[in-house]
Amino acid sequence: MAPNILSPLRTVSALVATSALLAACATGGTPLVAPDVAPPSAEPAPLNGDYSWFFGQEGDQLQLLYGVANSDDVPLSMACRSRSGQIEVSMASATAAPAIIHLASATQSRAYAAKAEEAGVFDGYILSAKTTPDDPVLQDLVAHGWLAMLDGNRWVGLRGDSELRDHTTRFLAGCKR
Repeated sequence: MAPNILSPLRTVSALVATSALLAACATGGTPLVAPDVAPPSAEPAPLNGDYSWFFGQEGDQLQLLYGVANSDDVPLSMACRSRSGQIEVSMASATAAPAIIHLASATQSRAYAAKAEEAGVFDGYILSAKTTPDDPVLQDLVAHGWLAMLDGNRWVGLRGDSELRDHTTRFLAGCKR
């Protein structure tokens, strides 16, 4: 059974929810130009220490988080209200500009216009962007079991354990209208 990470992540969850409200007016989910850094290869990302993917649900709020269990170390999170058709993608960033979240999978790569807000709980910013459950990058996460995010000028692999496919499928199905 996966550890319950919702309780220790209340601060991060509140930041994600606040970012979702603030980013509601931002243009999101629209592919932008590709970054100058080539996306990772189609090979699976290596496991990254104690990091993994976790699914959580509180009421009508669903989350898919990549981080360390029972900690506030969550470099990438996705949240939605059940059946809303909208997903808020958030990541930590050292800088506010450019406010773009770059995600890649085995066969897809996209850049999302984001809103940058000061994190408050750490030095840096939280970038937030919108997408949908039908996003090809997220669908590819289900199919191939990993994502990569651009952090500065390097791609960071986000690979999960054997439960990732189930977590992602439940999350995307719960977010669909």
